Amino acid sequence: MPDPVEPGLHSAGRRTAVFAGPSLYGHRLPDALRDAIRPPVREGDLGALPGIADGVWDIVVIDGEFGQSRAVTITEIRHALRAGNRVLGASSMGALRATECAPIGMRGSGWIYDAYASGKIESDEEVALLYDPESYEPVTVPTVNIRWLTLKLLSERLITAEDEHQALRVARELFFRKRTPDALRRALAACLTDHPGLAHVVDALAEEQLPAWDRKRLDALEVIKKHEATGEFPGLGNPVKPEGLVA
Repeated sequence: MPDPVEPGLHSAGRRTAVFAGPSLYGHRLPDALRDAIRPPVREGDLGALPGIADGVWDIVVIDGEFGQSRAVTITEIRHALRAGNRVLGASSMGALRATECAPIGMRGSGWIYDAYASGKIESDEEVALLYDPESYEPVTVPTVNIRWLTLKLLSERLITAEDEHQALRVARELFFRKRTPDALRRALAACLTDHPGLAHVVDALAEEQLPAWDRKRLDALEVIKKHEATGEFPGLGNPVKPEGLVA
């Protein structure tokens, strides 16, 4: 029989770390990644990976801490890349940092990353949400999910451009820690006289409907399913060692 592979270690000798939480809540991970999952990334986590200086890691950043702890920094991502590690970002904090660190070799994946990279969205607030720190269950709805949902409904001609703008306005007026599905439903329902198309958004906020348009979740699942199908993460080619950068 072949020798057992150390948890988080590829047979080729590379190791895998996937920093995730609410974006993968409730998803049963494939066996190949179950031991690679770590909590949402925060400052210092990359540098604490054993052997990070040897460039043996494939690092996937999905979720990360914003207010509770200091966020993972561009500097530590730069150090990880310089050592030859491969770093991919998607969905949430990963999409933000992948956009900022693309010039130094970090890769990005998913609709949210593309929206940040293209400048269609800019604010960190778009992906911020409140979640249960024990189970990682999302408690509030991030603005980016409302943005994606309303663009989808607009493309299907179920709402107007004015409805879309109003839905985003309502979402932004609610602080991310207060933007629960119930709070959004109430705020959007108050707009139905002038924006009857928003009834489609109100209906989508039913609990059983939320996973279908949770764009952060969908982007995270795309990364996981790509690895499950191919054994590789999207966009991770040869290790990148950026040159001429000042730490």
